[in-house]
Amino acid sequence: MTAALRRSGTVSTKAGRASGLLCLAFAAAFLAPGAALADDPQPPCSPLPILLLHGHYYTNASLSVLTERLRSDGYPGARVVTLDVSRNTCTHDWAEALSAKVDDVLQESGCSRVDIVAHSRGGLAARDYIRFLGGGAKVSHLVTLGTPHHGAAINMACPGCGCLEMRPGSDYLRRLNAGDETPGPTPYTSIYSSHDEVVPAASAWLSGARNIRLRGVKHTDLLRSRHVYREIRAGLM
Repeated sequence: MTAALRRSGTVSTKAGRASGLLCLAFAAAFLAPGAALADDPQPPCSPLPILLLHGHYYTNASLSVLTERLRSDGYPGARVVTLDVSRNTCTHDWAEALSAKVDDVLQESGCSRVDIVAHSRGGLAARDYIRFLGGGAKVSHLVTLGTPHHGAAINMACPGCGCLEMRPGSDYLRRLNAGDETPGPTPYTSIYSSHDEVVPAASAWLSGARNIRLRGVKHTDLLRSRHVYREIRAGLM
């Protein structure tokens, strides 16, 4: 259009400039990223917030290496969130605490979904949240690390609700695993090790998940191993 105006010589420089600016504004309205979604209240969320959940005998301190690696890889500090829960409560109580935390994170970030990485018993709580509390609509990816999806004999001598629930064949695990072990649209990844001294590899295998069996990694080292971290990142894509 501006070239045609220059050739005709019939439009003043000022008018031509105005016309050119109008064209640029028109193009920007349609070509600028996200312009077509101007009425969409959902702002861009990349990367998604990631919520880290510790295991039974652990605290948020166990998640420090994983937290720092995520931040070094470009996750903003506010997008890496931890949830501290008490081992003295039942796993569904953890799931309810997780549900409340996810809602808080979504409200603060403006995102519609989160990713969850959960170690050991934390993976059971995350699955409980997805299966029984509507978390499937809010969790983009779930990655579990050394989670006793089918129980661990080491918990036979362990007291308390959580340990009773993690015993092989417990009523809790039967309910959690009934039918589809990976319900809903959420992609599941279960990472575990043949050398985990707490959770047998056979227990950590999850039907319907992307199952990653490693060697030479102990239960706690699942939170620190660089190899495991690479598999975590793959599970979040």
